[in-house]
Amino acid sequence: MLSETKKEAEEEKRVMQEELADMKQKYEDMHNEMMTIKALVESIVAPLFFMMDHLLIMGQALLTLVMKHHQLTYIELRLSSQGKYKLYQILWLSSISFLLSLILSKLS
Repeated sequence: MLSETKKEAEEEKRVMQEELADMKQKYEDMHNEMMTIKALVESIVAPLFFMMDHLLIMGQALLTLVMKHHQLTYIELRLSSQGKYKLYQILWLSSISFLLSLILSKLS
């Protein structure tokens, strides 16, 4: 009787060790998948941030060029219809028209 309970305990211990080994393997597989996904996302996102940074620098340079070209360095303060003051930067209008003319000249 004592040997029977000992055998049952050993069998239960063996089953639990197998389940633990399975759980460890599943955890390692999930961890590897997560690392693969993380590496994939980083490989996609990092160039996008690099590109955005360069686009911002190019945009700032282009705005500076437009400001110098049109000699627009001032900001107007106008009274809106509601009686509140609003800032209008003339630079944006000229820079947008300059950008559109640049794009259209490249397309044609």
